[in-house]
Amino acid sequence: MLIRLRLVFILLALGLAVPGFLLVRRALDGVAIEQAARHRAVAERVFDEMERTLSVFLQSEEERPVGHYRHAWSPAGSPPGVLLRSPLADPSPEAFVIGHFEVDLAGVVHTPLRPRSGKTGGSEPVPSPAAEVAAERVLGLARRAWPSRAPSERAAEKQAPGTTVAVGLAAKKDRELRTESDEDSPLADAYDALQSLNRGAALRQKRSQKVVEVAEVLPANEELEGSSWDPGMRALGAPSAAIPGRTADSSIGAEGKGERFKPEAPRPKARAPAERVAAPAPLVIDPIQGFRLDEIHLVLHRTIWRGNQAMRQGLILDTVALETSLLGTALPGLPKVNARLVVPSLEPSPPGGAFSYRHRFAEPFDALAVDLTLPLLAGGSGARTIHGLSFALVLAGSIGLFALYRMVTVAIGFAERRSNFVAAVSHELKTPLTAIRMYGEMLRDDMVPTEEKRHEYYGTITAESERLSRLIDNVLEFSRLQRGSREMSWIVGDLAPVVREARDVLAPHAAAQGFDLEAEISPGLPAVRFDRDAVLQVLFNLVDNALKYAKDAREKKVRIELSPDGDQVVMTVRDHGPGVPPASQKRVFEPFHREESELTRRAQGTGIGLSLVKGLAEQMGASLRAANAPGGGFAVGLVFPTRNDSSPAG
Repeated sequence: MLIRLRLVFILLALGLAVPGFLLVRRALDGVAIEQAARHRAVAERVFDEMERTLSVFLQSEEERPVGHYRHAWSPAGSPPGVLLRSPLADPSPEAFVIGHFEVDLAGVVHTPLRPRSGKTGGSEPVPSPAAEVAAERVLGLARRAWPSRAPSERAAEKQAPGTTVAVGLAAKKDRELRTESDEDSPLADAYDALQSLNRGAALRQKRSQKVVEVAEVLPANEELEGSSWDPGMRALGAPSAAIPGRTADSSIGAEGKGERFKPEAPRPKARAPAERVAAPAPLVIDPIQGFRLDEIHLVLHRTIWRGNQAMRQGLILDTVALETSLLGTALPGLPKVNARLVVPSLEPSPPGGAFSYRHRFAEPFDALAVDLTLPLLAGGSGARTIHGLSFALVLAGSIGLFALYRMVTVAIGFAERRSNFVAAVSHELKTPLTAIRMYGEMLRDDMVPTEEKRHEYYGTITAESERLSRLIDNVLEFSRLQRGSREMSWIVGDLAPVVREARDVLAPHAAAQGFDLEAEISPGLPAVRFDRDAVLQVLFNLVDNALKYAKDAREKKVRIELSPDGDQVVMTVRDHGPGVPPASQKRVFEPFHREESELTRRAQGTGIGLSLVKGLAEQMGASLRAANAPGGGFAVGLVFPTRNDSSPAG
């Protein structure tokens, strides 16, 4: 029965463990998705702030008038000959802007930081020393960029401009979560939504499809050598594909200064310079483009078109200073964040941490990217919380299953012991009844040969009747104790008379089984509170138990001792049998407990004798002692507290 019960509980535990494990795993996946989404949202917010900063800066550069790229310029509508100092004539307040430049139609590089000598008659303001130093640096870098510029590396780059990708452990985690998630998982939609938050990049991605056509015309003083709009001059750089009627010729000039462009259809003959000045064609300005000059410098430039002739204007940025500016703007309140500006074509994706991301900036900053590693953000339901709850769930479930198993096993064991008790009681009742019936029938039928035998039969009938009465009394007492209806008749006095009475009643029964029943009573014992019938019931059961289990002892002696123990009185019943194993000394007082199997037991009894002793002792307020006695045997003692008054306590 117990084996089947254990099998059922093992299957039940497995049935709870497997769904619980899957539930915990699903919860951990959900936590991982939540953490990834939260960290990616923070990263996208940081990247968007950087993109917004670059977009504001780029917008100001795109809206800059063409004339600002001269050291002095004459705004449209100003009186002839009036020159104003360009805002670009002084070093830029932005630390990452090295300076602006212009490449005229002849391929000559100029910078607004320095006047174009000999063209203004000395009317242009003299540049400052800081502007002279910046001008030398700008001209050197611009001459490196033109007439030949670095080839585009976009085709070799896997990441599209204006996008964010996870790197290192974060990329691995993203792949695992996307693989394990089902079609209904919101993970992909969440990441797509986060990507769409990058408004700055999204707005700039449409710039390549636009061509800005302005009505600004160059003033008369723009007719300078090397910068006039002469149809015979070579156009520099690629024109915008969005301008109708313009295609690129694949031939490159001998100087390598750019590409020549020819119209798709015959164009009208060029007018004289005087006519061009009087009625100049409108300017068409392509969007600003960018390319990396080297590991440190980034070049932004735009092409100014009039017809098929082009002039280039732009600026050079220091990426080291740009990194400082962007990180200072986007990461003012995020501690322990590792971020740096990189060139994605030169530096592969780093291993990164659990939450590492790389964002490639939108055009024209697509030659740059930023690597960002975030710490574990506080808040939310972390894996530690799931593990703690899982541990608590497993602990509670284990305790519950164990408690249920113990309750069921105890109930089954108790039921089995009760069944054995019924069998034992039936056996114990049948034995004396059989003896009484047999000797009664012999006396009735006058089958007794002598008067001596007649008295022996009467004695046997009397002894078996007393045994039957004690058995019935035990059962009734046990039932009353179980129901809590046992009423005590209290006496405060000496226990010695009750002990002697029990010895006198039990001595013949002990002698019939070959035992000597002795009573050793110490003189001058103090008074105790007790119930006479309960004490007799205890002594009857203890002596009967000693006679049953010590019948094979070499010293057939049972002793009842009544002795003082400090301010207490101890009543002990000891035999000289084999004793009780230490592991079973506490269990012998449990109801229906027997050391032997009901099918193979040799000792008689019902299994409630010692349990009844324990219950009656507790009812009288006495404590119980049980141990193997020195020299062999088992001793059970009741310790009664003494009473100094002569009236029983309630």
